[in-house]
Amino acid sequence: MDDHAIATESSAHGPEQLCPVLKQFQQDRHYSAFLNPNFEATAYSSTVLSQSTATASTQALEEGIHALEAELREEVVARHSELLSQVGSLRDTENTLGIVRSGVASLKETVARVRAEIAEPYRQIQTRTRQLAALNETVDLLRRVIRMLKLIAKLREQQNSKTPDLSKAAKIISDIDMLQLEGDLSGVDVLEAEAGWLAAVGKDVRSKAEAQLKQGMNTLSQAEVGSVLQVYYNLGELKPTVHMLVAKYVQQLGTHMADCLNPAKISAVSAAGGAAVGTPRGGAPQAGGAQRWQQALWQQLGSCMEAMHSAVVAIWHLQRVLAKKRDPITHVCFIDTLLVPGQPTLTEKLWNEVVEVLQNALVNSYNGGTAVKEALVLGYPRLAALLDSMFTRLLRDTEVKGISAAVKPEDLKQLEKAAEVYCNGYLNRSLTRMSESVTALFSGGRAAPTPSDANKLVGRFKEELDSVLPDARLAALVSQGLSTTMKLLGEKCEYQLATGPEARQVSGPCTSSQQKNLQLCALLQDVHHAFTGMLNRLPASAIQSLQSALTNLEGVVRECLTPLFKALGERFDSCLLKMHEENFSTSESSKAGTTNCSEYMEELLKVVAFFRAEFSQRIAPGGLGKGKGAVAAELMCAQAARLLEMFVRHAALVRPLSESGKLRLAKDMAELEIAVGQNLYPVEQLGAQYRSLRAFRPLLFLDTAQVPSSPLLHELPISVVMHHLYTRGPKELVSPHMRAGLSPAQYSLWLDQHTPEEVWKGVKGTLDSYAQIMKTVGKEIAPVHPIMLTLGSTIS
Repeated sequence: MDDHAIATESSAHGPEQLCPVLKQFQQDRHYSAFLNPNFEATAYSSTVLSQSTATASTQALEEGIHALEAELREEVVARHSELLSQVGSLRDTENTLGIVRSGVASLKETVARVRAEIAEPYRQIQTRTRQLAALNETVDLLRRVIRMLKLIAKLREQQNSKTPDLSKAAKIISDIDMLQLEGDLSGVDVLEAEAGWLAAVGKDVRSKAEAQLKQGMNTLSQAEVGSVLQVYYNLGELKPTVHMLVAKYVQQLGTHMADCLNPAKISAVSAAGGAAVGTPRGGAPQAGGAQRWQQALWQQLGSCMEAMHSAVVAIWHLQRVLAKKRDPITHVCFIDTLLVPGQPTLTEKLWNEVVEVLQNALVNSYNGGTAVKEALVLGYPRLAALLDSMFTRLLRDTEVKGISAAVKPEDLKQLEKAAEVYCNGYLNRSLTRMSESVTALFSGGRAAPTPSDANKLVGRFKEELDSVLPDARLAALVSQGLSTTMKLLGEKCEYQLATGPEARQVSGPCTSSQQKNLQLCALLQDVHHAFTGMLNRLPASAIQSLQSALTNLEGVVRECLTPLFKALGERFDSCLLKMHEENFSTSESSKAGTTNCSEYMEELLKVVAFFRAEFSQRIAPGGLGKGKGAVAAELMCAQAARLLEMFVRHAALVRPLSESGKLRLAKDMAELEIAVGQNLYPVEQLGAQYRSLRAFRPLLFLDTAQVPSSPLLHELPISVVMHHLYTRGPKELVSPHMRAGLSPAQYSLWLDQHTPEEVWKGVKGTLDSYAQIMKTVGKEIAPVHPIMLTLGSTIS
């Protein structure tokens, strides 16, 4: 037995099926290697020889061989009958194989006979099939050649006609092209002879179609454009032709815009328009030629806007024809072959691309820092007017009933954005000019601004605003800058205002600090008046911007004047309180039957006249009646109204009051009315306070019984009437302020802080106390008591 047999035996049986000898070999280090399926003789020999001698190893192997042969003999003897049965099966299998061999040989003979019988028919069929395919190809070629020749003949007939029809010729050319695409027709002599002529005819038809399309687009002829579109449709070239036309317009406009903003070309145009002005490097105008150069620039821009308008109108016209035109055979609308639902229309596509080209041209010219930039920044309102005018014309010229215009109103924002870089530059320059005008007023420790300075400042502001008034959008933007500048003016004036007791006094001449404050107020009021009058000329957005700035100016003026008017009011109150120191209960002799005014009134009149002489003329130099000094007028009106109100209030508190005292009080009223009207504010415009003053004078002389039904009550506060009626009652009917232990000044302050209901509550307390006293002493209640109760009941 060799090594391979041992390995085969060991791999053919699992560990449980090994015979005893093999199990013994598996445990023996000399034989276990032979049971390994990956046994290698060379490796085994090297290992054995390194461990023992060759003789010993050979003897061990021979012993193993003898043991295996003995085991095999035992196995054969044990399975003898089984081996014999297997030998019988092999004989049967050999007989069966002999029968199969005989059948295979017979089958081979039959196949050979069949092959010999069908080989020739197959070759014949194969040949006939090739002949039929060639014949079909030939027939198809002849059909296409004949069709081609007929089409060529029809095309030649069209070309030779006195009135050739381009659309029919285009259809024939298209059919010829389709035939050529169906298969290769090269090598057909009769067709190759016509190839040159066909190419020339195709070129001629396309050339005529292009010329006709150009003419139709220039003249905006629907019939002409529709006819040539049918030619391109028949040629199968409608879509690329239309898109190429749009791209051509965009390219031409791009070139035109770049040329319009090229300084060198502008200078060339300027030179061609008159005597040569010279063109230095960069194309900037030389001295003396700037005006002509700018005229050339605006002329170029006007031409550019005209070209843009023409291009958009032309494509809109083309789109309009495409939407109407249908193929007479297939009835397909041409526009449907070009656009997919959801895609931009031709005019939208052109508009977007043209606006982008315009924006790029403007940005490039701005970034170039040339004379064009300076001219367009300074003249942006004119540029904006050009853009707006072109857009308005587009809307007007393409407004057709039932058809969308070339642009939508909201598309104007795209144009505005295209020129945004110049808009921002203009607004920055405008803001700088206005801010510098304000800063110059307060630079270098200058004195307070004069009326001349105010006029110059207002003139600068108006100049900036007037230059953009035709454009509502630009006016709103400039108004924002003007609003910022006005706030700056307010801040600087507020910073310059003097404060402290010296700035608030009204008892002495106007101090230098007060003069400066009032000059600043006059400046702010002039600006406020000038632009308040302009608000009705401005768009709503501009009004909103300016309104906040004007309100801010009002606040600064109010901040300056309020302390002054507060001091004036306190001075008036001080004079009026002296009314209660006068004696209105005794009869005084008068000269020539006249009644003199009271001492407190004389003092008050001097204060009013002094204030007018020293302060009023400075507060509103132009006068309050000319629309200027709105804030000062408001404060003056409020001060005059309060003076009348306080006079009536204190006059009602005077008691006792004799008939001569009433006459003197009436004289005081008359003098006060005249003084207020002449020195503070027209009394007719003071409203309820003036009516109260006018009504209080006859009330003084009215019988007590007539008071409840008098129409004078409609013009007087009920509290004033009731306070006056205390003068007509007995001394036991104590006035509310005396009952409360308040001075007239304290009671007046209390009246300012409480409602009529609360005032009536105090009056009612005195009436009830008086009634209780009269009941206690058993005296009759004075007639004025029920009248006052009746009047008080009307207070809700």
